[in-house]
Amino acid sequence: MYDLLASFVSGLGSYLVSVLPTSPFQQFIPSLSAMQTGLHWLNWFVPFGSMLAIMAVWLVAIALFYLWKSLAHWIGISD
Repeated sequence: MYDLLASFVSGLGSYLVSVLPTSPFQQFIPSLSAMQTGLHWLNWFVPFGSMLAIMAVWLVAIALFYLWKSLAHWIGISD
């Protein structure tokens, strides 16, 4: 049963990939690989990965605050 489901999902995925058009950005990929060293050094000074992680945690905290605030208002324990 699992093999049948896995083969169906694999076949469906390969069919969808074959139907979709090719990427219009493929011509730019070789020029991006030349800039990879420069981007590595830029990431050393400006840690984009850490900044994205901190922003994600901040957005989740803000969303939870507003969710709690709206639930408290709906329940009637807050103004």
